[in-house]
Amino acid sequence: MSAGITRITSFLLTAFICACSATALNPSRLHNTQDRFPAPDPFTAVQRKPVLDEAEFRTIIHRVLDPYQKLAALHDARIALRIPVEAEVPKDCVNAQDEDSILRCSWQSDFPNADAGRSRQDNTWYIGVGGGLARLPAMTAEGLTLVLCHEVGHLFAGFPFLREGFTGLALPVSVDGQADYFAAQVCVRKIWAQDDNSVNAEGIRYEEMIEPAAVAQCNSIYSPQNERDLCYKTVFAGMAFVKALGKSREEDPAPSVGTPDLNEVGVTDNMHPAAQCRLDTFVAGALCPTVFDPSQNPAAVVYDETKIPGYELAAPGGEAARDLSMTFSCHEGFWPQAARPRCWFSPDQTEEGGWMNEL
Repeated sequence: MSAGITRITSFLLTAFICACSATALNPSRLHNTQDRFPAPDPFTAVQRKPVLDEAEFRTIIHRVLDPYQKLAALHDARIALRIPVEAEVPKDCVNAQDEDSILRCSWQSDFPNADAGRSRQDNTWYIGVGGGLARLPAMTAEGLTLVLCHEVGHLFAGFPFLREGFTGLALPVSVDGQADYFAAQVCVRKIWAQDDNSVNAEGIRYEEMIEPAAVAQCNSIYSPQNERDLCYKTVFAGMAFVKALGKSREEDPAPSVGTPDLNEVGVTDNMHPAAQCRLDTFVAGALCPTVFDPSQNPAAVVYDETKIPGYELAAPGGEAARDLSMTFSCHEGFWPQAARPRCWFSPDQTEEGGWMNEL
C-alpha cells in the first residue's frame, strides 16, 4: 500500500470465486438473462453469462462518479479513477495515467473488487473498480451501480469513520456499513432520480423480482408508485450485491429480507458486515424516506449533499459527529424501521469504546 493513501476494499469475494472456479461451467445452464431474486438458493442458482460489457462498465462508472465530482469540489478535492490497488494488470498498464487507459486496464483486469481512498498529499479522492467485478455471473447493472455508490459512500457518507493504522493520521473514510447505508439511502436515489424505475432493461418489473416481504415493507413506507418502484429497485440491487459477494461460510443460510440479522454490536463494526447484515443495511437505506430539497417532503430526512457528516469536525469520531450523522439518516426516533441496523452500528458507542479514530 502506498504511503499517504487510505484504502478501503469494498468487499471480499474469495469464497464465491473459489466456488465458481471449482466447477466447470455447463454451457446449457448459462443464461444471458438475470435470474430472479430470491432463487431457491441464490448462491447455487443457475449461473449466467455476464450481462455487462466494457461500454456498460464505463457508462455506470461515469454515471455514478460524475455528479459527485462537483460535490468533491466543495471540499477542495477531486475524484480520480485508478486501477484498483491489488489488481494484476499487464506491464503497459502499470503506469497508466489518463482516464481512458485506466478504464481500459481496469476492465481487462480480472480483479473482482473495488476500492476507495483519500490522498494526504494533494486532496485527491480515489476510486478503482476491477473488470472482474462486472463479469461475476451474479452481477447486474443495478448491483454494479450500488457497488460504485458504496465506494462513493466511503468518501461522502461521513460518520462513523475508519482511520487507517493506529496513528489516526490518515484522512477518515466511512466504515463499510455506513458506505452501504449511504449507497442505498442517498446515492442510488440521486443517480436513478430521473429513470423509469419500474422495470429492468429486459422489461421485468422489480416488484416481481424481490421477496414479497420487501414489497410489503416498501409499500408500508411509500405511497406514490414511483417511490415504491425506486424502493423495489434498490432492494433488488442490494440482493444482486450480496449474491455476487457470496457467503463467507458454506453453512451460512442464504440472506433474505425475511430473516434479518438480530445481533447487536456494542461497538460499531470496522470491518465488512456479514452478507445478511449488509442486505439488511441496503433494505434499511431503501426504506429511509430521503429528500435533497425540504419542500419535497417535510416528513422525510432532508439530506444536505454539501456536507459530509462529521468530516470537518475537529473530532470526527466524537459524539458531535455521531449526533450530526443522526440528522442525515433515519434512526430510532425518526422512521425507526429504516435505522442503520444494529448488526454493525452502535448508536450508544462511547468515546472510551473506541470511536472510529483508529483501527
